[in-house]
Amino acid sequence: MTTPHGGENIGCLSDPLAQLAIRIVGIIATRTSTVWVDDLSEVFVAAVDPSRNIPSHWLVGTYTCGIPARDIEDDLRAVLVERARDWIIS
Repeated sequence: MTTPHGGENIGCLSDPLAQLAIRIVGIIATRTSTVWVDDLSEVFVAAVDPSRNIPSHWLVGTYTCGIPARDIEDDLRAVLVERARDWIIS
């Protein structure tokens, strides 16, 4: 499924993060990609495109071939923790 931002939906922050990270590693094996999480906690991946207008608070990172899945998992976890803080404050 694609979004207005042109990304492929690969899961949700409530999914096992290790599995999401492995899916991302499979995608970035063929292209440098940007990963983001929208306000509904859906995770998206798309080829890097400077013209893509992704809100900065959605961005997880830009990754290329060779990055360990564990590093991506850590970044996804950091987003999850930050969002959890926001939910507690709200």
